[in-house]
Amino acid sequence: MRYIKKGKEPQTLQAIKGLAQRTGQLPAFEALPANVVYEIVQALLYDQGWLCCYCMNEISSETSRLVHFLPFKDEALNYTNMYLACNYSNHLPPAQQHCYIKKGTDLIPKYMSDDQCAEYFRYNTLGEILPNGPYRTIRKCQDNFRSLTPVQQAVLSAIEILNLNTDRLKDQRKAVLTEVANAMRKISKAQIPLLVKNLSQKDKNGRLRRFCEVMIYYLKTA
Repeated sequence: MRYIKKGKEPQTLQAIKGLAQRTGQLPAFEALPANVVYEIVQALLYDQGWLCCYCMNEISSETSRLVHFLPFKDEALNYTNMYLACNYSNHLPPAQQHCYIKKGTDLIPKYMSDDQCAEYFRYNTLGEILPNGPYRTIRKCQDNFRSLTPVQQAVLSAIEILNLNTDRLKDQRKAVLTEVANAMRKISKAQIPLLVKNLSQKDKNGRLRRFCEVMIYYLKTA
C-alpha cells in the first residue's frame, strides 16, 4: 500500500453536487450518468498512477473496480472516499481473493491517505507484506500479536482483511525482489537514491511502476 495524493474531483461531479445542494436531493452513486462515472474513473487512475489502491498491482478501467473506502451513504459522492482496486481475484476461490472483494464493508485505517503510509509496512524475501517491526514473517507477527504495538496490530488486521498475502501476490512480490536484485548488480550503491526517486515518480503518462513501493523498500534495505 502506498500514499495516494488526491487531485481535484472532476468538474462534472462538482456540478452534480452543486445542484444537489440547491435542490436538497443528493443522487445515489449508482444513478450518476455514465460520463460522470467515466471521468471519475479516469481521475482516480491518474491519482493512483494506474495502481490498485491496496496491493499496488497495475490496473486499468477494465481491470479495476471503483470502491468507496467508507461504505456509508453520505460518503457516496465524496471524491476523497473513492478509490480504484484491482478485480483480478474475483474469479478465484475465496481463500485466494484479495483487495476490494475481501474488504467488503469492513473498516480499516485509511493508510493510503497518510503521506507516511510506506512507514507502516515492510516486505520480506518470501514476498510477504507485514507490519513494520521486529518480526520477519507474517506468521511471527500473528503468533506474537499481543507484543505488537496498537499501530502494528491495526496494520496486521488490515493486511488480513484485504488478504494481501495470497500466494498470487507473494509470488508477484518475489518476482519484484528478483528484478531489484538483478538491477542492483548493474548499479552502484551511490545510484540507489536516484533509482528510488525515479520509482517514486509517475512517468510522462502519469503511471507508476507496479509494486513500486515494494521495489523501493527492497532498495532502501539492501
